Amino acid sequence: MNLKKLQLLTEELLRYCSDVKSIPQEKMPTVNFVMDEVYSNDPFGKTGAYNPNTSEIYVFVPGRHYKDIMRSVAHEFVHHVQNLRGDFKDVGELGEGYAQKNKKMRKMEAEAYLEGNMMFRDWTDTRDPRSSLNESKKEKIDFDSRNLSLFNKLLKKWTKAKK
Repeated sequence: MNLKKLQLLTEELLRYCSDVKSIPQEKMPTVNFVMDEVYSNDPFGKTGAYNPNTSEIYVFVPGRHYKDIMRSVAHEFVHHVQNLRGDFKDVGELGEGYAQKNKKMRKMEAEAYLEGNMMFRDWTDTRDPRSSLNESKKEKIDFDSRNLSLFNKLLKKWTKAKK
């Protein structure tokens, strides 16, 4: 993963998000890229977090695609907007299972999923594909023959052609 490319793309995304949500530059969150392998090895590990006390976004990087990382940034950015609105006041219990047990947090998570994903989608749809940052077409995925064979078997199993 090219961390400089990730940083530049994330900065571009955050500028877009701040424009959409009318957040002034001085109220923008800090984004921390976390290089912790523990979460990447856990299929249900965290992908990101927001700390309302410090206005910091934490995004776990190892083993993830650029778009997946930036989607997490957009989600956590919505939590930052919620924090600026005062939504984190009297939020209640934030322990394990908070998104299922805490009704207020459930609504806040729903907003972050919907608005974060839509902002991210809108940003990707408005990007210039000729941008120097958009080099994905030049990068090739290198499958060895064994992985390609497994990939093709899974593709056939999970997808069905319509006749």
